[in-house]
Amino acid sequence: MKKDIAEFVTKCLICQQAKAFNVVPTSLLQPLPIPKQEWDDIAVDFITGLPPSNGFTVIYVVVDRLSKYAHFALPKADYTSMQVPEVFMKNMAKLHGIPKTIVSNRDKVFTSQF
Repeated sequence: MKKDIAEFVTKCLICQQAKAFNVVPTSLLQPLPIPKQEWDDIAVDFITGLPPSNGFTVIYVVVDRLSKYAHFALPKADYTSMQVPEVFMKNMAKLHGIPKTIVSNRDKVFTSQF
């Protein structure tokens, strides 16, 4: 009977939608510390889903968190986690060096093993 009930609940859409989550609630968001020097702390993100322009549909954005100065790069639409650091090194790191911290939106490209 226990097995039948468990199977019924897993297949029932209403049961799954009303199911209580057994996770600890997260705490309130905390502000990031104010950077001390330009280009030591950066934020990175992608702008995707753009209409094609010269064959590009993605913009890679790197913003200095202190000065709010931004750099933009154009990776191919099929970028991988191995190409993103290469684009970063060629376009931003050669100008400003390697930052101490990088803030991202935890995209799969930024959190991959590479």
